[in-house]
Amino acid sequence: MVIRLCFCFFNMKKYFLLFCIVVIILQFIQAKPSQNMLSYIPKDASYVCFVDFGKLSCYDRFYIYDVKKEKYIYSSRVQHGNGGKSTAFKPELSNRIGSNCSSLGLYKVTSLGKMKNWPNAECFRLRGLSSSNSNAEKRGILIHPSVSLSTIPKFPGLIIPLTSESRGCFAVSIVTMQKLKECYKKGNIYIYAYK
Repeated sequence: MVIRLCFCFFNMKKYFLLFCIVVIILQFIQAKPSQNMLSYIPKDASYVCFVDFGKLSCYDRFYIYDVKKEKYIYSSRVQHGNGGKSTAFKPELSNRIGSNCSSLGLYKVTSLGKMKNWPNAECFRLRGLSSSNSNAEKRGILIHPSVSLSTIPKFPGLIIPLTSESRGCFAVSIVTMQKLKECYKKGNIYIYAYK
């Protein structure tokens, strides 16, 4: 009986190790947005943030592209909205007011301000430029800091829990907010969210 338990434990340990290796490999082969995504860059853009909601939240899926340098300069995790049938693994997408869901499409960062319910936190206000996110301003969609992303370590396979921090907003780490503030001082920022 002891031998059987030891054998079973060894097999579980072996499969767990194999799982960890596969997850780590997947982390490194996660591709950045393809070249054809660059066609969504408006003429007055200095930076475009590409957000891939098709990826799991444990992976970088928020990419900052420097238009002048023609290269990606930063990537990080981003939370999706907690509304509808969204799970930590998959967002439900909606432009409906009150849905608390993320929306796809092109956005423009319109201003840097303070959050109403978190007065010491800065946020970026957004205007939806696509039919799929035309209610962004009415819904109060922002880019704002996330306590979860700022405190949960980045580890391949560690899914970010679905919290009330994002009710359709782009919730990012404090470090990502700092990077965006640097970019905002230099020119116009757009976001293109896709799946």
